[in-house]
Amino acid sequence: MIDGGAGGPGEGTTSLREHWDRWHGVVYSGIAAGVMLLAVWLLVYAAMGGLDPRPNFVTYPLRPASEVPVFLAGAMVGTHANCAKLPDHHAVPGDDLVAIRRRLQSQLGFPVGGMRPGDGWVFKGAALCKVGHHPAAHLLSARGPQAVSIFSLPARATYQASSGSSYQSELNGCVMSGVVEGNGLYCVVASGLGSAKDCPTIHQVNDFRDALLASLSDGFCTPDSDPAPAPAATPTVHPVSH
Repeated sequence: MIDGGAGGPGEGTTSLREHWDRWHGVVYSGIAAGVMLLAVWLLVYAAMGGLDPRPNFVTYPLRPASEVPVFLAGAMVGTHANCAKLPDHHAVPGDDLVAIRRRLQSQLGFPVGGMRPGDGWVFKGAALCKVGHHPAAHLLSARGPQAVSIFSLPARATYQASSGSSYQSELNGCVMSGVVEGNGLYCVVASGLGSAKDCPTIHQVNDFRDALLASLSDGFCTPDSDPAPAPAATPTVHPVSH
């Protein structure tokens, strides 16, 4: 007869309890480590502004900025410089940006953006101008020696640029910043008519660009409120000055 011994069952029970305690400790240690990692991630995210409750002015994700293609930059600078010399730029009548944008949009076939730079700026008017080989909606404002052009061009002007691509560049004393959104290229060109030191900074021009981009989502022209197409206008040709 084999005696199983009085300690057999107790040893088995102790062994199971030890395994449970070890497993239980590992699980809780893992949970604690996960909570600590989450807390660290939230602190970093908050430091980067990710928990800022204020809505961003622009909700479109912009890709890193690259330079405006040289041929396009030269064409925009040329049109900007020539139009800025005009005493008046009201080829499209009126100062109502909504009405102006609707009319230009009906002529171009894609959304036209528009914004006013802010206090102290005088709106000199809007026109359908030629930028290189492309017709463009052109809104012009001035403040003392400074001038700002708001261009809405067809996106094909940048060839294969995809929606969300952003651009910034400097050429001949002008600063420009733009973005491709849908079927349009929207660009701000700024200059100082007196000298380069009078020109708005790239940071100011980027702010103008962001406001221009935000204007595309203002819902001013819905399918139910589109006006009848205005008579087609011939773009004003502004050759690049050399």
